[in-house]
Amino acid sequence: TYWVVFELLWRDYCKFFCLKHGNHVFYPHGILTGTRQEPQGEEASWKVYEPVLEAWKQGKTGYPLVDANMREMRATGFM
Repeated sequence: TYWVVFELLWRDYCKFFCLKHGNHVFYPHGILTGTRQEPQGEEASWKVYEPVLEAWKQGKTGYPLVDANMREMRATGFM
């Protein structure tokens, strides 16, 4: 059916994208790392807001789906 073909195409696209770009897909700025398009200055810096990070770790973000998954992962180690 349409969805099977769609899912297979999406899987293959992601596989070949990762083969082409290697570990760069996991870098903070992704495949733009080391290019002229990479964000510079203020835009490039990652900001960590501790209260928000802790709320996420505790499963208290206010988003039920996120909270349930984080609580389960914290309790069982799996999601």
